[in-house]
Amino acid sequence: TQNLPILPTLLQTAILALLSASIPLSMTLTSTFLALTSDGSSRSVIVNPTLLESQAASSVHVMAFTSHGDLLVAESEGDFTLQDWEAVHDAAKAICCDDSNTSGDMGDEGMGEKNGSLMMFVKSTLEDKIESDLHWKD
Repeated sequence: TQNLPILPTLLQTAILALLSASIPLSMTLTSTFLALTSDGSSRSVIVNPTLLESQAASSVHVMAFTSHGDLLVAESEGDFTLQDWEAVHDAAKAICCDDSNTSGDMGDEGMGEKNGSLMMFVKSTLEDKIESDLHWKD
């Protein structure tokens, strides 16, 4: 689990760098890091676990989804069942792709995790860049 927690950050940084450089892309991606913990009878998914939480977890997972909602990256370490993996997948997809609970303006609250998906954060960042780039026309 030493390198797995940094993978989502590297993926997001690469995509934002490409967007910042105005490189045309047919799609983007968003990614997240999750841990699956167990207290014996029940399991729960922790989003962006701390180092201690990820070390104590049964398994850790990195998942990335395209802007079309397709699974692009799935890296996992630890002990988990197929049902556990599906629960982690569903949680990751909701974090990365679900825009049903967005309020439009993302603000600075956790890169979109509280008010919407990470994809909405990427869209918002791209809109801000376009607005800034076109500001000279005003």
